[in-house]
Amino acid sequence: MDPYQKTPGAKMIYLIRRKPDTSREELVMHWFANHMPLVIGSQKEAARPGSPTRQSTRPTVRRGS
Repeated sequence: MDPYQKTPGAKMIYLIRRKPDTSREELVMHWFANHMPLVIGSQKEAARPGSPTRQSTRPTVRRGS
């Protein structure tokens, strides 16, 4: 594959830190339950004809419970 070949999209990777008392499974479940629906919704909105292509995202951080 040509590394300079045009592709239909971009891939982004984010590193996140979990609390010491939170298991990996709990973090994944939280992310899929609370953040994934927002990601899917914003992708659908961006794909809508006439929608602006520039997206603004804000990460959310919850401190304490």
